[in-house]
Amino acid sequence: MKNIYQIVDSYDYVYTNAQQKQVLRMLQESADSHVVKSLPEVCFFDIKDNMTVLSTLKLRSVLKHVDRLADLLKGTPIWIYEQDAWESWMDDAGFPGAYITIASKLNVKGFLVTSKWWSDYVVSKGLPSKFVKIWTAVEHCTVGKPFNERTIPVGFMGQRHPHRIKSSEAFAEHGINIDWRPTLPLESYLKELQNMKCYIHDEPPRWKLDGKIIPCNSLWGRAPEIISQGCFYVKNYEPTECKANGLDENPLVITFSSYEEARDKINEMLRLDSSKADEMIKTGVDMIKNDIGWKSILEAIDEL
Repeated sequence: MKNIYQIVDSYDYVYTNAQQKQVLRMLQESADSHVVKSLPEVCFFDIKDNMTVLSTLKLRSVLKHVDRLADLLKGTPIWIYEQDAWESWMDDAGFPGAYITIASKLNVKGFLVTSKWWSDYVVSKGLPSKFVKIWTAVEHCTVGKPFNERTIPVGFMGQRHPHRIKSSEAFAEHGINIDWRPTLPLESYLKELQNMKCYIHDEPPRWKLDGKIIPCNSLWGRAPEIISQGCFYVKNYEPTECKANGLDENPLVITFSSYEEARDKINEMLRLDSSKADEMIKTGVDMIKNDIGWKSILEAIDEL
């Protein structure tokens, strides 16, 4: 157990962002003591010698306020939780060189990165980093509706980005029609997942690193949410991220390397006997419940 001093953007942001809210709650429940300060309050910095300073600020916030944080911390070690590592390193990164700048001005004990591939990449650049999971809290997990009562065979929720439209059209050409729903607040989103038999999350390679196209190999944050509602999760084959997240043996995870393979696996899943599907759903949801999940943040801090 640890004494955690957490720095956040604002209380409004934390309490209205589903993932940040779950991180906060985990820290409150798992640390010996937990102090949370928003950016405006950090000027009243009163860190104790035995406290662990953890930033869950957005990357842009850390970068914008790095000099101010350096003045306040005065060399105190800090761990930085970060969900968008690629925005510092990709060819068209939103904040190029951010990690290097931050590490040069703060005593960064480690970047806690929510992608195994990108965490390894950060380490390859000479910076300390550990992989941590994006997860779903136990209280949100449910087997939901029985398989045969789910009315949406294949669904997706999210914005209509060009690559998603192209992907949807490709699936349609292979006989898989996706019921595309708009983005919803967390509770409504989770409830809608309980109406789906499977959820397609196709992220075709489109990122550029050093002039080369690479897989979008870090976008597994949705997986625990979707599986937690008893919904099959259909995703591009990425063994590193899948295994790192402990999802490689989850019966609700379906990976594919081509649209033909995805079609065949989805059709096989839709033909499942309902009792067999319900058994797989229970096992899959239980695996999400029993995983270390958000506590991987504390585990990573211990290891750095």
